Amino acid sequence: MAMMQGRWGGLSHRDEGFSVIEVVLAAFILFFVLTAMLGLVGTTTRMNMNAEARNALTNAVSSHIEWVRSLDFTVVGIRGSDAEATIEPAYTYTVDGYTIVIENQIREAVDGTKELVITATASREGYPDVVTTTFAAIRDKDEGLTRVVDSSAAPLLRFNVSTPDENAVLFSAFGPGGSPLYISAHAESKLSGGFISDLRYYCAGELLRDGNTIFANVASWQPGTSPVDQTFRWDTRQVNDSGVAVVQDGWRIVRLIAIDENGNEAQKDRRFYIDNYKPNSPGVPVAQIYDNTETRISWTEAMDGTDPTAKYEVQVRKVLSDGSLSAPATVIVNDPAHLYYGTSFSRYTTQVRAGSPRNLWSDFVAATRPFMTRALLTGTSTTVYTGKNAARTATTDMSVAVTPPDFGTTAVRYDLYRSTDPDSMGTTPYRTNIGSSFAETIVKVVGKFGSPDTWYYQYKITFNAMGPGGETEEVVWSNVAGPIAVDGTTAMGVARW
Repeated sequence: MAMMQGRWGGLSHRDEGFSVIEVVLAAFILFFVLTAMLGLVGTTTRMNMNAEARNALTNAVSSHIEWVRSLDFTVVGIRGSDAEATIEPAYTYTVDGYTIVIENQIREAVDGTKELVITATASREGYPDVVTTTFAAIRDKDEGLTRVVDSSAAPLLRFNVSTPDENAVLFSAFGPGGSPLYISAHAESKLSGGFISDLRYYCAGELLRDGNTIFANVASWQPGTSPVDQTFRWDTRQVNDSGVAVVQDGWRIVRLIAIDENGNEAQKDRRFYIDNYKPNSPGVPVAQIYDNTETRISWTEAMDGTDPTAKYEVQVRKVLSDGSLSAPATVIVNDPAHLYYGTSFSRYTTQVRAGSPRNLWSDFVAATRPFMTRALLTGTSTTVYTGKNAARTATTDMSVAVTPPDFGTTAVRYDLYRSTDPDSMGTTPYRTNIGSSFAETIVKVVGKFGSPDTWYYQYKITFNAMGPGGETEEVVWSNVAGPIAVDGTTAMGVARW
């Protein structure tokens, strides 16, 4: 026993530290615990990322569905499927840093409705893609805006007069003319002694809120009475429970839903235009020159939320002889194009900006380079005949003149081309550096039955302009004018531009 006590006593007073086996065992346990914790952290992070992506996806899909529902029923179709269809097969949005691609399919459904099938993908660099498929019924608003579960028993439901009219422009918490924005409805049970158990107002798939914070009141009631009248002050800048704005600018549907105690449901829709923010800027204008006065200015369509912007302001300034710019000529147009009529061989700059129905305007987008109208070439010719038979001769006196530049130039050169084929004027000038006008006499022996050649003329003008964009040499071609007279005196016409 004394020997055993001595041995255990020696073990209990060891001071040489942990053995190798103990260290390895402890390290293994620590590694196992840390691995489990890191796995849990990674799983939590992925779950948060997935939830964030799904939230962005849900917002985008809800807004997209509301936009489709706001369209005229006749144009709800994939572009190209029929003459009136306007919906593209796919749209791309950016929401909360995610790229949302929404692919559309539209097919006929029951009861005169159309079914919208959406496949939506949320992607972001370094994050896994999130994909969802959604179905939505699109109904013809002109066939009646009320949908019921049981038409014989569904509640009566209508908008009250304090609600803005269909297609009204709404912003913030205000309606037309800056009046307070109220959504008001009347609901009444058809059942004897029945009551309305649930009344709710929606937009973009979310209950309406009376403020733009998560603490704002929502448009949801459980009255338990009939009839029911509820008026709600709506703030169109509302957010969802995560604090994300859910009502984008553009056409939106406000939907009323009333349910009685037996679950019979009625819906009522009204379309409005939400206009809280200025539109995106349009694309840089591009000028397509038609002739000496007419130019088509066009640009990429700007979006106001989910819809094309309502209008554009186009400003055109003429470059003056000293290189300065004139005061702008301004016009408001509804489409992303404008036909501008200027003067011959003149130089212009243009600016465009996009505007909303409430006159919120984007920044101006300026053209990268001034555009020019064409130089106009005109002329006259007189042909007389002398001699007889084989000696019969045609003598033509002709003169042409081209519009000089209506802006300052540091150097200008006029080269004249001549051809009997107005569609092929050749590559070598007939006369070089001759000035803006030219005259000649053409003599040809034509014999008893012949006639003179039908000559056509065209100017090539090379120059350096003063003012914006004048740092490089430019070339402008006039129209082709002709032909010269076969007999008598004739003004040359514009053969082609």
